[in-house]
Amino acid sequence: MLARFTPIALAALALGLAAPALAANRFQAEIPALKSAFTTDLAQAPGDILLQTSGRLEPGDPTLNDGSLYDVHPFEGEAGQTVTLQLESRDFDTYLLLTDAEGQPLIENDDISSSNFNSALTYTLPSSGTYHAIANSYDATGRGSYQITVTVGAGVTSTGNASQLYQQGAQLWQQGQLQAALDRLGQALSLYEAAGDAFNTADTQIALAIVANAMGQYDTAAAYLEPALATARTLDNRNLEAKALNGLGLVYRNRSQYDPALTYYQQALDLHRAGGDREGEAIALNNIGDLYRAQGNYPQALDYLNRALNLRRQLGDRREIAITLNNLGAVRSAQGNYRAAIVYYEEALGLMEAVGDRASQGTLLGNIGIIYGSQGRYPDALDYQQRALELARQTGNLDGEANALNNLGLVYNLLGQQERSLTYFEEALAISREIGDRQSEAVSLQNIGGVYDEQGDKLRSLEILTESLAIRREIGDRAGEGQVLNNLGTVYDDLDRYGEALAVYNQSLAISQGVGDRYTEGRTLANIGLVYAKQGQSAQALEFFTQALDIFDETQDQVAQASTLRRVADMQFKSGQLPQAQASLVDTVTLLESIRAEELSDTERVAPL
Repeated sequence: MLARFTPIALAALALGLAAPALAANRFQAEIPALKSAFTTDLAQAPGDILLQTSGRLEPGDPTLNDGSLYDVHPFEGEAGQTVTLQLESRDFDTYLLLTDAEGQPLIENDDISSSNFNSALTYTLPSSGTYHAIANSYDATGRGSYQITVTVGAGVTSTGNASQLYQQGAQLWQQGQLQAALDRLGQALSLYEAAGDAFNTADTQIALAIVANAMGQYDTAAAYLEPALATARTLDNRNLEAKALNGLGLVYRNRSQYDPALTYYQQALDLHRAGGDREGEAIALNNIGDLYRAQGNYPQALDYLNRALNLRRQLGDRREIAITLNNLGAVRSAQGNYRAAIVYYEEALGLMEAVGDRASQGTLLGNIGIIYGSQGRYPDALDYQQRALELARQTGNLDGEANALNNLGLVYNLLGQQERSLTYFEEALAISREIGDRQSEAVSLQNIGGVYDEQGDKLRSLEILTESLAIRREIGDRAGEGQVLNNLGTVYDDLDRYGEALAVYNQSLAISQGVGDRYTEGRTLANIGLVYAKQGQSAQALEFFTQALDIFDETQDQVAQASTLRRVADMQFKSGQLPQAQASLVDTVTLLESIRAEELSDTERVAPL
């Protein structure tokens, strides 16, 4: 059966700053935490628009005496005309200036209020001619996207309620309350659309898509992203366009349509490079690397992730460095290189502690716990998973709580305490259903089905796994569908229903080969070989084991190699091929020795799958 104790990778779209909270066996990305919102009492209907555009403060822009970056936006005004200027950013603390045609300052503003760090000012123009709206940051650290508008009339023109609703949606997302986040962001979208605010409409559509994607609503996510992409291109806003492209890449990745996903990610990478956006380039490299990880193409994954890491270290963003470190840890863990995985995870954990990101700390604690569980260090595994659960509950992160409960269930399952593991899986399932997370629901059902299988209740296991399969098909998760089919095959195999086992294994194999999921493809080939071995068809069994070993060697998946070599050794021993069996067992032991942690005693060595 597929290993259920599987590490997961952190990942980030080109949406900015926040690190994600993740569930076992799945991927999700983060929308940005908003640093401010427009106050509702200043909002009023917009007048004639003299200027409305978006931009990005980035290295290479001109700087003021304090080192802060700025962009200049000219507009034409008339003598006696009262205008309102507004500068809004979700990435940095804004500072707004108005100058005349010669660049002489006329008026400036830092914050709208003590709680709103965006900028706005109203001014009556002394003469007709050209004026300059200056988009600036409060200090030299300010970087990122912004929108600037100049309208005729007094008063801030932005839909303040929309910004506040977006803020609430982002906070709910960070707390893992996905359906509530979707509702708030949907309300914000309606207000932005009504105000004719194209930039914020598209930006909110992207945020909605990220939440919908995390809930397994891939069609809904795509329906938000496609118009957002069109708007970004109409506005000629490369940063917004890259966000939408990254979002579409994520949707297609989760649909297991890896070729179009790679195309979207590559387009985003090209845009970032063309604009000299090194932060965006690092995000795209990270996403491509994680895409290869999902396919089981570990050498390619390591190549892209290491490039992303090098770039992120140069840029110095500790949160983004931690995200890529965690992805590298996930690859190394999948390969069975647990020592390297722990090094990556622990460095990432230290960085997340330094920036105060408690949600991501919980995720990393869980991933370290997964390693300890794989090594048979169950007390350590339980300690880390319990700490992850406590963090999730302290921060009100429901999604993170479901993740930790699932992982605790996995540890107790490895300890042979099936009833206790079932309790944790069912708690996780209830939370996933509460927050509307279909992907997480399918994962919990898959884990519950595994418990019933191990308890010997094969029919109940088939029923639960079939329910998980239906969800995978409903949301279009082809890779997940292949994994559940593989698990169904192991139940039929246990029931000695070999024909049905081979039928679902072949379905799983076709899907995994079709989507490029090398991880599942290799395990399914090995499981097919096991069915033939049980029926005494040694030649066919060896053929499939050999195919599986070729994949495991290619992907450097040492744990799976060891497991399959042990099966080959069993066959060779039973057929009287004692020298060959001995050689296979030596190779198995050598592999297991290479992946065990240095500090473990002989009684704590990694056990084969």
